[in-house]
Amino acid sequence: MGGSRESFVRSLRHHVLEDVQEAELRLRTRVCRCAVRQCDRYFAETRILRGLKLITLQWDSGSQSLFMDGRGMGYVDLKDGLRDLRERNGVTQARDEAEAIWRNWERQGLPREPGAVASIRQIWDRVKKSEIGEDQGFTNPIALSIIHGPSPP
Repeated sequence: MGGSRESFVRSLRHHVLEDVQEAELRLRTRVCRCAVRQCDRYFAETRILRGLKLITLQWDSGSQSLFMDGRGMGYVDLKDGLRDLRERNGVTQARDEAEAIWRNWERQGLPREPGAVASIRQIWDRVKKSEIGEDQGFTNPIALSIIHGPSPP
């Protein structure tokens, strides 16, 4: 043991082990005051943004294309982040959150070339479809009649 760790352990030696363990439990509940769901969303979003950034780095202005069709660096981060959103929040909320993340990323303005954004969006849509699922829309006839009005006779 070195440095601060050794001094930390030495400072607690005169305490009873049960007291130290109880203090640790109380501290653990205060370390993260946010709801676990918010932390999970934060880490999923961070992974998605890292994936988008790495995919962006694959853009080749000369050929106007992504290296390996964007399936190189960042692709796994994007897939895992979107899957995490779905597993923790369900399909509908994950789809909404994913689109909010996309819009925020797009607003940052990187990359600036429209071709790059369109190519990355194609990858985004493909990965989102495979990891979250397609938008099924309303299929319930009662819900449809409320939205669209009664069917013509």
